Amino acid sequence: MPVGERVKAELKCPPVSRSVTIIVCSVWVAACSADGRSNQDASLGDLSPTDAAVIGDGIQRDSLPSEPDLPRYADAAIGDAALTAATVLYAVGPDERTLALRTVESTSASPQSVTGFDGLVDFESLEPTSLHDVFWIDRSKPWVDGGGAAPALRLPGMGALYAYHKRQTGVSGVLIVAADGARTTLFEVHGIYSDIIANQVGVSADQRTVALVARKRELYLARTDGSSLAGGSAAVSLKLPSTVSEVLATSLTFASDKVFFVAEEAAGQRYLYQAPADGSADPKPIALETTVAPRFVSMRLARSTDGTVVALRAGVVAGSTHIYAVNTASGQVRRLSSTLANHAERGQVFGLSGAQLALSADGKRIAFVVFGAQGREVLHVAPTDGTSPPTALDSFFSSDVTRFVNLHFADPQRLVFMAGADDADLSVFQYDFSSGLLVQLGSSASSPFIAGGGFVSLGAWVAPQGELLYVMARGVGFAARLLAYDLKNNTVTTHSIGNISDRVDAVTSCPSTDRVYLVFDVSPSDLLQRQALFELEQNSGRLSALAGLPVAAGTDWRIDRLRLDSGCKRLLWRGFTFVGRAALQTLSLDPLGLARPLTLAPTSFSERALLSRDGKSVFFGSGGGTTTSLLRGQPLAGGPLEVLDPQSGVVEILEVY
Repeated sequence: MPVGERVKAELKCPPVSRSVTIIVCSVWVAACSADGRSNQDASLGDLSPTDAAVIGDGIQRDSLPSEPDLPRYADAAIGDAALTAATVLYAVGPDERTLALRTVESTSASPQSVTGFDGLVDFESLEPTSLHDVFWIDRSKPWVDGGGAAPALRLPGMGALYAYHKRQTGVSGVLIVAADGARTTLFEVHGIYSDIIANQVGVSADQRTVALVARKRELYLARTDGSSLAGGSAAVSLKLPSTVSEVLATSLTFASDKVFFVAEEAAGQRYLYQAPADGSADPKPIALETTVAPRFVSMRLARSTDGTVVALRAGVVAGSTHIYAVNTASGQVRRLSSTLANHAERGQVFGLSGAQLALSADGKRIAFVVFGAQGREVLHVAPTDGTSPPTALDSFFSSDVTRFVNLHFADPQRLVFMAGADDADLSVFQYDFSSGLLVQLGSSASSPFIAGGGFVSLGAWVAPQGELLYVMARGVGFAARLLAYDLKNNTVTTHSIGNISDRVDAVTSCPSTDRVYLVFDVSPSDLLQRQALFELEQNSGRLSALAGLPVAAGTDWRIDRLRLDSGCKRLLWRGFTFVGRAALQTLSLDPLGLARPLTLAPTSFSERALLSRDGKSVFFGSGGGTTTSLLRGQPLAGGPLEVLDPQSGVVEILEVY
C-alpha cells in the first residue's frame, strides 16, 4: 500500500513484509541555525531512484557516522565565585541501609540532624500505579527519580515522596519533601518490615492526594499539599470489610472525585471498589453484573485522561472475561463486549505484550484486543456509553495480520496502533473514528522492529501538540532508532542511533517547553560507546546536537544522569570513559553555550546531583567510592570546591532549596 493511501473497510491492507533489506547511504550535515544550535536534519542523501523507491515516500533516514562534527567542549571555568546560599537536605551513612537525614547551609557548613531521621534509616522506591514509558518523557506528571540510596517519586509542583523504614523502631512511613524543603510525614505504620508499604502509589490528577496500601489490606489516603481530608486529618485509613484479605495496590486509580481499586477475599474472589477521594466515606463494592458477580477482576484499571470513565476486564477466570466501563460520576456500569472471551490487559504504554486496551482522553471511546483461535488477535473499538456494540477492525487486514499492540489514542478521534504478522514484523497504523478510514503511517520499511534481531521498546510518546508520535526502539545486536510518525501527513522520519541506555536518567525534558534531551551513541558502526547529547524539539521533530566528544578518537565516552535545573536553563550530567571515574559536566541552554566540565579530577559520584535554585551552584556527593563520598558544593562560574559535611560514606541529596 503506498504511503499515506487511505483504505476503506472492504479493502485489505497487504501484509507487512517480513524480509526487507535496505541499504542507505546518508551524509552527516552539521549546520548552525539562527539561534546558534548545531542542527543535524534527517536526509535521504544521495540515494538512487531505486533506493528511494525501496524506502518509500515520506521516510527520511539519518545515520550517524563514527565521527560526526559535533559541538566541542569549552575549558573549565576558573575563578573565585562564591557558593550559592542554599540549604541542602541529604542522607548520609556508612551504607544504604543505615542512613541519617541532615540539612546544611552552604554558607555555614554546619550540618544539622533532622529530628526522627537521625540514624538507621533506609529508603524504598515508590512508583505511580499508572503505567508509563520507560523514559518518563512528560516530567509534568509523576515520575520516579530512581537509583541510589533514596529513590523519589516526584510530584511536580507538590514535592517528592520517600518511603522509609526506621530500623531502630520498626516504623515505616512516607515522607513528602516540598520544593522549599518543607517536610511532612504522611503516615507511619509499625510491623514486619518486608510487608509494610506497597511500592505502588495511586496519585490524583491534581497530585494533591495519594493512595497507598500498608500491611496488604490497609488503605490510606493522604494529602500532599498540606490541606486536610474529611475529618480534619492530612491522612486517613479507610475501613474495609473484614472479608478483604488484600488490596491490590497496582489497581489504585483516582478518577473524578473518587478512588477505585480491586480487593481480594481469602477465597480468591475479587471485587471492584470505590470510595470518595476526600476520605469522607468507607469504600463500597461496585456490582459489575446483576446476575452472577465475576470472580476475577483485573488489577490493571484503565482511566480516561479527563477521569470520566474507568475501564477494566472481569470474568469467571482471567481467560474468560468481559470489558466493562464505569461512569465515574453516576457510577453506572456498562458491559461493552458482546461475549466472554480472552481479552487483553491494559499493559505497558509501549511494549511487545502490552498496551492492548486503551481509552480516549475524553472517555467516549475504547479500543481493546481479543485473543482468538490459533493465537490470532482481533482489534475492537466501541463507544463507552454502550450505544452500539463493538466493531472488529479485522476487515481492514489480510488473514496473516494476527498481532495488535501498542494501542494509543493520539486524540479522541484518532487511534494509533501497531499491527502485523508477529512481534518482529509490525507497522504503525492510524484509525480515524470520524471518517472510518485506516491509514498506514510510513511503510513497512519504517517498522521499528528490526528483522532478525528482536525488539526492545525504550519508550514512546506523543508530542504536546499531538501531531507527532515518537517511538524509541532497538533490536538485539542492532543500533537503535528514534522514529517520528507524523500523524497528520502520514509520514515517518527515522534517526538511526547507537545503543542508547535504557536508564531513566538517559533522557530528561522540560515541563514548560516541548524540548527533550537525550543521550545517543554516535558510533553505531563500531564497538566503541561514544555518546553525545542531543536536543529534540517534539512539535517539529528537529534533532540537534548540543554536546559532543571531549576525548581522543578511539576512546569510549559516555554520558548519564541528565538533570535540568528548575527553570530549564541549564543541563547537568556525568561524563566518563570506560576506565571508570566520572566528572560533572554542564551546559547553559538559555543562552545556549558550550558544554564544559565542572569537576576536573574524575571521581565517584552519588546518583543525584542538584543545581541550586538560581542555577549558579551544584551540590553532589563524591569521593573514592560509593561508600566513601563527601557532600560537596561547587560554583558553576568557577571557584573552590567546598566540603559541606566532613562525614564520609554513602551520600544522597534529596533536595536543594
